[in-house]
Amino acid sequence: MAVILLIATFILWGCDTHITLPEQVEPYYIEGALAKNLDLDSIFTSLVLKRNDTIVETADITLDGDTLDFMDNYYIAHNSAAALPSENYYLYIDDGDFRDSVRFIIPTDLSITGVALPEDRVNPAGGSVQIDWSLSPGNDGYIVGVILRDSSYIAAGYSFFSPGGVPQANIPPDAFRLYADLDTGWYNVHVYSFTGWPAFDDNLPTALPAGFTDTIGHLNLSGKFGTLVVSRRDSIHVVEGL
Repeated sequence: MAVILLIATFILWGCDTHITLPEQVEPYYIEGALAKNLDLDSIFTSLVLKRNDTIVETADITLDGDTLDFMDNYYIAHNSAAALPSENYYLYIDDGDFRDSVRFIIPTDLSITGVALPEDRVNPAGGSVQIDWSLSPGNDGYIVGVILRDSSYIAAGYSFFSPGGVPQANIPPDAFRLYADLDTGWYNVHVYSFTGWPAFDDNLPTALPAGFTDTIGHLNLSGKFGTLVVSRRDSIHVVEGL
């Protein structure tokens, strides 16, 4: 048998023709997020698809049977938070010779259940405040977002990961300060339940905290994509010390 293989090898070396490997697909990179906002009763999905660091504009990308539009990036908006209930979904990507899919989960809706302040929500001198919320099965963790009401969806705000992923956290005094000085006024408080590693903060009242990394490692597709479910707001009124 070894002799036969050796003879075959010599024959191949002696031929004028050569063996051509199938053309390799250039690797793609994706960044995106789906934000289901219960406070706005909406869902917004946005993502960027790149090949060789160049944005791909011609791909056909679908979510739950709907095709994403392209304008600077791929996006699709749903005008009701009920449009995509908590379950498994796929992003299907088709760019000619390249086809792939990204599986993701939308976690269960959640709500803030307690704020350790009086009913008027007054927080003298902007001290630490404990908040509690309902569990959101199917998630990878929680994020707490705090922002002045007039700056919601406009400025970065303050956000942090809930330690240990438990449905309770203490909002630190830093959340109510600007350059170490107390910043009085009404603050909106939200809790985000997330899966995967969301890359964008579109449709979120505050920016995401740092710490998300690439988690998609397919043969020809890498990057990060994740989901967020945003609770309805609660409020904290920060005033000067009484």
